Amino acid sequence: HPTDFRVWDPRAADPGRPWPSGGTAPRGAAFLADGRLAVVSGGRDKGGLFQVWDVTTGRLAAEAGGFGGKLSGVAASVDARWLAAAGE
Repeated sequence: HPTDFRVWDPRAADPGRPWPSGGTAPRGAAFLADGRLAVVSGGRDKGGLFQVWDVTTGRLAAEAGGFGGKLSGVAASVDARWLAAAGE
C-alpha cells in the first residue's frame, strides 16, 4: 500500500508488518541513534509531515506538520536532539 512503511530485521525472512503512515505517502525514513525510534517523512495536501514511531511498540510517538510542501528526506542528529527535514 503506498501510504504504509515497513520496519524489519534484515536477518529475518519476514519483511515486517506494514505500519500506517496517517495518509501521507512516505518519502524518507531514518532511525534515531538508539534504534528504538524511526522518523518517517512524507507529504499531505496541507503541507509536509513527519512522524516519529516507536519501533518496539508500533506506536506513534510524535508528529509535526505544516511545512508547506511534501517532505522528501529526514535526518537526525547523532544525539537525537534535532531532526532536519527537506522537501519541496
